[in-house]
Amino acid sequence: MMVGLQGSGKTTTTAKLARRMTQRDKRKVLMASLDIYRPAAMEQLAVLGRDLDIPTLPIVAGQKPAQIAKRAIEAGKLGGYDVVLLDTAGRTTLDERRNDERGGRDQNHGQSA
Repeated sequence: MMVGLQGSGKTTTTAKLARRMTQRDKRKVLMASLDIYRPAAMEQLAVLGRDLDIPTLPIVAGQKPAQIAKRAIEAGKLGGYDVVLLDTAGRTTLDERRNDERGGRDQNHGQSA
């Protein structure tokens, strides 16, 4: 599962990882986009999949990310895939607690550690 901030390259990295696993590791890989919020995100992964000859989960309009993930995992099992890569929607900001953890701040007092 690829997670990170919006615009950090998750979709491109998903395709690069899939290509590496397919070519070098000889794994059967399925890619699926869970990003229902960014226009054309699912299509971007589908185009990358076509360009690299790596299967992507077919797009079904109206599905929620959890439904897509469940469908991808099931398709992976039924299709004999070794790896299912899930490309998630990026977050626009880090939540305060996570931001405090990354910044070395004490969560209880808000002071630097």
